[in-house]
Amino acid sequence: MKISIEKSDTLNAVLSIFIEFNDYVDKVNSVIIDYQKKSDLPGFRKGKIPQGIIKKRYGKLIKIDEINKLLNDNVYKYIEDNKVNIIGGPIPLSNDTQNWDNASDYTFKYKLGLCPEINLSKNIKKTINYYKINVGKPLIDNYIKNLSHQFGNLIEVKEVKDNDLLYGEIDYIKSKKNSKLNNYSKNISFSISKISSSLKHNIIGNKINNSILIDFKNDFDDSNFVCSKLGIDNKTFTNFDLKFSFKILKIQRNIPLNEDQNLYDKVIGKNLVKNKKEFRLSIGAKIQSNFDIQSDSKFYDNAMIYLIKELKLELPEQFLKEWIKFRSEKEINEKELDENINYYLKNFKIELIENEIVKSSKISFNKDEILSESKSFIRRQFESYGQLNPSDEIINKYSDEIIKNDEESKKIKESLKRKKIIKYLKKNINIKEKKISYEEFVKLIQ
Repeated sequence: MKISIEKSDTLNAVLSIFIEFNDYVDKVNSVIIDYQKKSDLPGFRKGKIPQGIIKKRYGKLIKIDEINKLLNDNVYKYIEDNKVNIIGGPIPLSNDTQNWDNASDYTFKYKLGLCPEINLSKNIKKTINYYKINVGKPLIDNYIKNLSHQFGNLIEVKEVKDNDLLYGEIDYIKSKKNSKLNNYSKNISFSISKISSSLKHNIIGNKINNSILIDFKNDFDDSNFVCSKLGIDNKTFTNFDLKFSFKILKIQRNIPLNEDQNLYDKVIGKNLVKNKKEFRLSIGAKIQSNFDIQSDSKFYDNAMIYLIKELKLELPEQFLKEWIKFRSEKEINEKELDENINYYLKNFKIELIENEIVKSSKISFNKDEILSESKSFIRRQFESYGQLNPSDEIINKYSDEIIKNDEESKKIKESLKRKKIIKYLKKNINIKEKKISYEEFVKLIQ
């Protein structure tokens, strides 16, 4: 087997791989013998079919399969062993002209897109803003208010007020036009917060066993919520009137917790904070930690935009268009590709810059770091539901599940890599910290 690369310019090359008969013949013969043992044809005892018949029936397919395995094993190995910096991946040139029936030696060719050289040390000069989000009293007040409701107590009441949770039975108002839903009846529940102001006006003040007319098509803003509650599809939602009589069977009200030790224990953990000041400091720190993740993400985006502009990276654009089409699961037409090519090229450039940072700063991570990152991810998930201090047992359980899942584990590693790249950027780029409100930050990222 002989492999060579010929550059057509600094960004494009063709890899040629010459496979000789001796490279694959032993493996092909081994597979044919295996087929001979397992094949079952009329007129022959199992395992006693002559090799000539096996070769005639399956020899060509076996040869193609074994040569393809050789290609898959050796193309990427050659690229890696010879440190050929490619972008995307090899694109096989057409093999339709191969004489699979009579030839014994074969040449295969692959298009390669080559990475441009990147020198980060000469280009990180500009000062980039780092937007630090202020965590003020209004944010902490609102966060605690939500926690108070989340950990509040549900009680049953007899009369409907704003934000109550209603349980009841709906009966479709019969219609000749919409006979499909005639006799439709179902028990459902919904919060007053989900309905229109006009329906809210009609419902508030009603009591258990009262009935109200509800037009589910116009009295709710979220069609997906309606379809889920009624058990119908979007087509039914669009084509039918959805007027029901709703009979109230139960009314529940959330009584929020007071900002006292009971709430502190539920949110932070038993006796971990002892007073209002400690509680609010803890909540402020949690909010700030989450905001810092968003600030880091914005800084990363700005740093990448700056580096892309300063590095002036040239890419093998035509090759990358072909690579995108080659790799896409669905067919992409030229118009669609041209419209989105700048987006694709930007992402390719970011990937190249990231790879160079990983390489030049020798970024790596061990099992302990991966485990720690997965635990941090799980904690953030619990925090998003207001549980700021889940037990170590729960964290370890879910973290282990993530690490065992290849797809989820890959996401954790990507997150860890991104954090280390941001750390590199912070160290090597001049940063000017600017404190802004959350509202101002939201406008920046829109």
